[in-house]
Order: sequence, then C-alpha cells, then structure tokens
Amino acid sequence: MGNEDQLVRTELRFSDAAEEKLIRDEISFSGGTLIGEYDGMIEANLPVSSLGVMKKYHILMDFPSVKGNVKSDTTLELMDIPVVSKKEITPAARKWIGHFKKKVQHTIIDRKKNTFRNLKSDDIDAIPPGGGGEPELFPDTAGDEPGSRDMPPPPPPPQEAEAPQEELYAIILKGPMDQASRVALDERSIQLTVLNDGENEYGYTAFLQPEQFDFVKGLDIVASVTRYEMENKLGDSMVERLSAHDPDLETLQIDRLFDIAVSEESQLEKVLSIIQSSGEAKIIDSGLNVIRIKVNPDSALLSALADCPYVIAMSLYDPPSLFCDVSRKTVGINYAKSPGTWWGEGETVGVIDSGIDATHSDLKNHITAALQYGTGRVEDHFGHGTHVAGIICGDGTASGGAISGMAPAASVVSLGIVDDNGKLDLPVDIGKLLRIVTEKGAKIVNLSLGDKVSGEYHLGSLGVDKFIYENPEILVVVAAGNEGEATQGRLSYKKIGSPATAKNVLTVGATTGRRTTPVIRQTWGDRKPAAFPRPPLNSIPLMSPDEDRPSLTSSTGPTDYDSIKPEVVAPGTYILSAKAALSNVSPSGSEFYDANYTFKTGTSMAAPVVSGLAAVLREYLRKEHQCSNPSAALLKAIIVGHTHRITSYRTPPLDTTLSKVGFPDFDQGFGLVDLGKLLKERSLTLFFADIYNTDPKALESRTPFGGAIKSYRDYEVEVVDATQDLSVTITWTDPPAKGVQNNLQLSVKMPDNQWKLGNMEHTYKKDADFDTLVDLQPLDKYNNTEKVLIAAPPPGKYRIKIAAQNTLSRQGYSLVVSGNITAFKER
Repeated sequence: MGNEDQLVRTELRFSDAAEEKLIRDEISFSGGTLIGEYDGMIEANLPVSSLGVMKKYHILMDFPSVKGNVKSDTTLELMDIPVVSKKEITPAARKWIGHFKKKVQHTIIDRKKNTFRNLKSDDIDAIPPGGGGEPELFPDTAGDEPGSRDMPPPPPPPQEAEAPQEELYAIILKGPMDQASRVALDERSIQLTVLNDGENEYGYTAFLQPEQFDFVKGLDIVASVTRYEMENKLGDSMVERLSAHDPDLETLQIDRLFDIAVSEESQLEKVLSIIQSSGEAKIIDSGLNVIRIKVNPDSALLSALADCPYVIAMSLYDPPSLFCDVSRKTVGINYAKSPGTWWGEGETVGVIDSGIDATHSDLKNHITAALQYGTGRVEDHFGHGTHVAGIICGDGTASGGAISGMAPAASVVSLGIVDDNGKLDLPVDIGKLLRIVTEKGAKIVNLSLGDKVSGEYHLGSLGVDKFIYENPEILVVVAAGNEGEATQGRLSYKKIGSPATAKNVLTVGATTGRRTTPVIRQTWGDRKPAAFPRPPLNSIPLMSPDEDRPSLTSSTGPTDYDSIKPEVVAPGTYILSAKAALSNVSPSGSEFYDANYTFKTGTSMAAPVVSGLAAVLREYLRKEHQCSNPSAALLKAIIVGHTHRITSYRTPPLDTTLSKVGFPDFDQGFGLVDLGKLLKERSLTLFFADIYNTDPKALESRTPFGGAIKSYRDYEVEVVDATQDLSVTITWTDPPAKGVQNNLQLSVKMPDNQWKLGNMEHTYKKDADFDTLVDLQPLDKYNNTEKVLIAAPPPGKYRIKIAAQNTLSRQGYSLVVSGNITAFKER
C-alpha cells in the first residue's frame, strides 16, 4: 500500500452536492476509475495519493476487499486470547475431526427417504455413491489415507464446487452487497448467513438447490462457491471438550447431549426423521432450527450428521447454571420518591430463574404471575430467583424502605426453571421461555444464567437473538458469567457465557463492591483460590469503597465473532436483597444478613440492577417523551450511551493488553452504567430516533441514486456549551446468526469538520488498511452497538451520519444523542 501509483478500491461517502463534486473531481484528476454509484456513496479505484486528498477534505472512506485485513494472530496470542482457527486446530482436536471423517465413510443418508444406515466396512464397495437413484454416500476422505488416522494432515484449500447437488455452500463475494443482487437472491429464496471464518469479510453460507447454485455462481458479485466442509460445523468448544477423550477407543462409555442446528427451519423434520431411523440416539427436544439428542460421541450417526448438508452447526450441550441500597446510588437513581420521579411504575420484568418467594413482604405486591416450566419449581428453594427479583423491584417493606430494588414500583413475572435438585430445565429454544413471560406482559426479561462456552456463539444465543429479532420491543438483559480467572498471573480473556454472547441482548458484567458496612475483608484469592492462585491479584479485596472496578470473576470477552462483551457493568459484589424463606443461608456464613435479606455476589446480581434500571428508563420514555413502545435497541442505546469508564485491574508491567484492545474493552465494555445526570440531576437533554426494521426509513447498503430506499441518513444537533459531554450511540437489532449480518456505521462530524467514528478507540482487530493508509481511522465491523463520546464538546452544529455499509436485508436502528444540546433534526 506504500506505492503512490497503486490503485486502491475505495468507498467514498458524501452527504451533499459539494462533497459529491469533490469526489468526482478527484477521480477525474487522479486518473482513478469509477466502479459504482450509489445513494450517498461512490466506489472507485484511487491512487494512494488521492486518499490523502480525500482525508484533507474530510470525506469518509472505507476499503472493501475479498479478504478481511485484520491484526495478526500473534497480537491476539500476546493477549492470551485463544486463537483456534479451522486451519490451525490442536492435534487432539484434529484427531477427532479425522475420526469423524473416517466414521462417515461407513454411513449412508438417503435424502429421498430421510433415513440413516450404518454400514460395515465390507459393505461399502457394493454401494455406488450417489448415482442411479441409490442413496448417496457422503465421504470426505481428504487426508484419510491408511495410517493417517492418528494425525490426518490439514485439509486442502476448498475447491470450487463442480457437480452441483442440494448442498450447503460457502459463498465469497467480491465486496459489499448491492441492492440488485439482494433483490435477485430474495426472488430465488436464497438466504445468506455471514460465514465468520476470520478471513473473508464478505463470506456467507447458503443451502442451495442445483438451479440456485447455477444462478449464484453466475453472479458478477460472487468470487467463489465451495462446499461447506464438516470441520466448519463442529463448534470449537465441542471439539476441544471431546479432545479430552481418545477417539481410538472402541467405545466411549458415556452418552452426551448434542445440539444439532439445521441451516433452514424447513429441514428440521428431515433431520428428525434421519435421527429417528438410526436407532442410535434419543431425541430430547427440538425447536427453532435445533435438535437436542443424547448419543455416544463415537456414534456413526453423529459423524453422518456433521457431514449432512442440512446441518450447519453442532455443539456439545451442558446444562447451564445460575450465575451467582448501594447499587441505586452507583447507577445514579438514588432519589426520593416524589411527583415527577420514575420508579418503574407500570413496567413488568420477566425473571427466568429458580422461582420466587411469593410471601416475601418486599415482593408479594409486585408479582404479576409466578409460573414454572418443565420440572422447574414455582417456589424458590434456592434463593437465587428471589434475590434477583428483589434487586429489580423489592419495595423495602421488611426494612422500612432502607433496602429496596432498582424499580420499587415495577412488577415481575417469575418463571421457575430449577428442579428440586438444583438443575435447570431449559428447552432447545430459549425463545419458548421468553414467550411465556412476555405473553404475561413483560417488556424486559432478566436472564441471570448461562452456559460456560468461552465466548462461543452457542445455539442458545441464536435462539435469544431470533426471539428479539421477531419481538424487537423486548429487551433481554443477560449476566455475563462468573468465569473470570488469572491462573497464569493475569486476567484471561474470552470467558463470556451463552446466551450472553447473543448480539441483540444487553450483556452485563459486574463491578467490585463499594459497601462499607458490614466490613468485608475477603480477597479474590480467598473467594476463589483456584482461579486466583498468584499475587498480586489474589490479594485484591472484593470491596473497593473508594472507586468502582470490574470484578475479577466477571466473565470477559471477546466473543468468537470478535464483538465487545459485556457491553456494560453494574454493581455485582455483595449485593443485599430479598432472601427466600425456603433457602438455606447459614447465620455464620458471609451471605447472611437477617431473616429477610441476604448478600450474593456475581453477574447474576449485576444483570437485575440493569433490568430494574431499564424498567425505570422505560417509564421515563413513556411519560417524558411520549414513547409508548420503545424498542429494545433504544433502551440498550440509552443505557450504553450513559456509562463512564472505570479503572481496570489490568496494569503494566504485568498486563499491557489494554493498549492492544483500546476502549470499549472486554472487561467493562462501554463502562459502568450511570444515568444520574439524565434521571436524577436532569442536566442532560435527550434526543432519539427509533427506527424499526419495518420502518420505511430503515436502510440498505448500496441502493441506487434517487430510490425510495436509502443507504444513509444524516441528522444534525447543536451543542449549546461544553459543560456536558456529547454522547451519540446507535444500536440495531441484527438478524439472528453468528456475527453482524447487517453492518451500519456511525460517524459524527464536529464543527471543525473532523470526523469521530463509532467505537473509534476500540482498536481490536480493526482493518489494517486504516493503520497504513495516510493515518486513516478504522471502522468497526464487529459490533451492532457503536458510540461516539466527545468530552467538553465545542459549541456548534454537529452532523451525525448513519450509513449502511453492508446489509443482507432492510436494517433499522436506534440513535440516541444526549448532552447540553438543542435543535435535533434529520437533515
């Protein structure tokens, strides 16, 4: 990129005729070539010298490419972030993949009858693969020559698909999706999903019929079409957990639970039929596009399903666990109840947990419904659900008002999912549970539970994302998990659980405690000695009365699609809340307070702090802004927009990783939630635009000039003075799938014409072109929440641009602007 004569494929965005003329003149004068013209954007090949000219005139630029340019894996390894790509898997994991490939040679799936046969090795030669109306054999024998079983070599690069079959394919485009291609794919019922292979920015998967294959391969925008290989379907955590066992054993003794995801819901019945015909597995549950089965990991059926074109993903399922006064002050709503204040009145929060103590004096007048699912109990025998509900809406009756929740005028719908043995009964589709509580009136749902999946976008996350996409007015708040550890002396990354990895939820981490009474002297080494065996972190106290810090046990990001999680943090250490009468809390234990209240610690407690706060915020929007049905994206954008950065425990020389991540980071996300200036002091003015995906104002990438559908929208706001920070945040409800499917970009132009970009200081895995081409700023393409924070903003007019960079479908958004501002309008 250093050659001044080299042409660089560049997207140049404009908002008015003057900017458009500057771009066209530069293309003409520089000898560049025009590639395409779209709403608010021109694509061209430009010499590197022209990029400096465009930067001088404050033109926004991006660089579409077939292969994503991201920071090297070496950088990630220095940060102790696991880097396990499909091409560089561990030897033990590769052995299992080789084992799966050998097993599949002994299987047949008849796609016409949707049946399965497990053959003996001497039967195989008698079966002609695929032809003459016979059942099709699906071997993938690359690297499986005799003697290679112990360590099959890495698979060769995927070859361009030749003889088309009804098949699952990987499709690589030459650049962002344009409207013509999007319409053509929709007309042929071709549904693309982002590939997320870490290499191709414009890579997708799709299940194609032969005629669809021919059409896709002939599109000008398509670079390649290849078969989606088996190893891409096996979840990293599944393969790593199986690697603890040797596949060379004749049999593995224990059946395990596996979740099998199909590429389209219409294929669910086909795969169910295949499984039922095998006699090798027990079907536990099915829903959404997932089937949960109990089967031996050595089963030939499992290998055949991994190779079946209907199946897009497979993962091991381990039952999730529950994630185990001062808080109101910390998040800025410690005001007295009086006319004109907001306490969550008229709001209902769903609590999917261990049940509830409906007799507790703080809660008994705040329970809309107390329900159970499956083997779960309505009554709370473990105390977790009651404690969570108390944080949300406890009214403090038992303490004379001294110990109350975040929204003391709100109500809860409790759904008990914990059985008598303390095990969670969760369906394959968590959306079933969300539907139960929302049908009873909940607009906010708290999930203080999850599976330990080390940042993986698990199928549980998919189910939650799909529910929110179909019900965009429901905010789901999820605890990040309590898997933070420093066994190697410094805090680890990529510990976030599922469904906390879902992109459309609001994921909450925990902060240390600021409680001064009673005096708590416990250190993190005392609490979890195996997780914190070494100084200095093992000697850090849980309580930090003088400042807020991220809790050391709070699960950290990123996700396996490189997004920021958690998005926010809230108080979660020694939180005092309602005690269930049937729970057992020893009077000599550290959790004991009195007969009505108990202490608990963890992100399970931080999440309901935010859920209760969201109830207060929702009431505020209804009454102060006449917003009767705020979207989940709007609530999330306001909460993220009103946070502040807190001090990290990651400090040099022991830990220098924050300089590689930037901010937001993977411990606290965008920071500690703090709505004090908005709701208590009322020193901020709030403006917003809440655009649902079905709204005519929703955006699509690369739409033609003058069309009804736009690719960008501009807003304007005027800063009165610099007494308050200017915060601009967008969030959008993205289609359900791993990774951002519809990417939008937030940009804010200051009075001096300098641009500030969404998440500009978050430097993790940003496009390397921006680091080398005339010092341009990187764009964020991994997150569906972006924020610009300008401290002490100069007075004047600010332009806010929201552009559809690459979308597969129409995409709405929620834009939130706050500060000492006025005159907000769409340009």
